[in-house]
Amino acid sequence: MISFDPTDDEKAIRDEVHKFAESELRKQGRDCEKASAVPAALRKTYHELGLTTLDWPEALGGAGLSTVARAIVDEELAWGD
Repeated sequence: MISFDPTDDEKAIRDEVHKFAESELRKQGRDCEKASAVPAALRKTYHELGLTTLDWPEALGGAGLSTVARAIVDEELAWGD
């Protein structure tokens, strides 16, 4: 039987990205839109969390996440914005 429940890894990723979305994106999102720019500190945090290379293969320095995990991340980021 197919399970659509997230794995433990997917839950951990979701929770971490949700924290970032709640603490950073929700506070700064509208200002970024108005300025048509993303502050350097926000870009730095985004990069430090590895959100720029999530679906790159691990051999190339990415996390090698599955399509499902990437969708979970995108959903949390969209929620934050």
